[in-house]
Formats: sequence, structure tokens, C-alpha cells
Amino acid sequence: MDHLVALQFRVPPAVSAQLKAHCAARNLRVGEFLRSLVMQACDAGLGENRAERQLARIETDQCFAAVALDALLAGHPDPDMRSRAHAAFVRKTERRRSLDVSGEGEEL
Repeated sequence: MDHLVALQFRVPPAVSAQLKAHCAARNLRVGEFLRSLVMQACDAGLGENRAERQLARIETDQCFAAVALDALLAGHPDPDMRSRAHAAFVRKTERRRSLDVSGEGEEL
């Protein structure tokens, strides 16, 4: 086993008591328990930036919504509805890009 490096942090007395009681009930040493939690968090990528994880979830939800909406448009009784929606999206995207490039602020 590699040499272990000591780390120290402070918690409120109530958290300390709860942690010690949890470990005592399971016949664990506090240090081993905390080390396992830290290792699990690192392995699971829980140390990643919270905002980045939130953005990734939003992106996934947005992609699903786009695919679902496209499927609904494809099955719409009006055969031109899907192509009109796609054309409107292209126009709106181009308009947003031109506003971003020009630096003019207009609420969309």
C-alpha cells in the first residue's frame, strides 16, 4: 500500500457525532469510512464542476426535446408543418447570429 498522506478538515460537532455514531454502528474506523467516500467520489467524477454537470443535463434534455418535437412534426397531419418549422428555426438562428456579431442587444 502507498504511503497515506494526512488531510484535515473541520466539521460542526453535530456532524462529527453523527459520523462517529454511523461508523461505530458499522464497526468502521472514521478514517477508513471517509477515505472510501472520497475515493468513491473521485471514481464517480463527483468532483467535477457542478455547473458543468448541470449544463450537460440541460444539453441532454434539450436534445431529447428537439428529437421528440421533430418526431411530432413529422407525424403532423399538415405535411408542410415540419419544413416550415425547420425554416423558421433557420431564420431565427441566423437572426440571433447576426445580432451576436453586430453586438446589438435585442431581446429575443
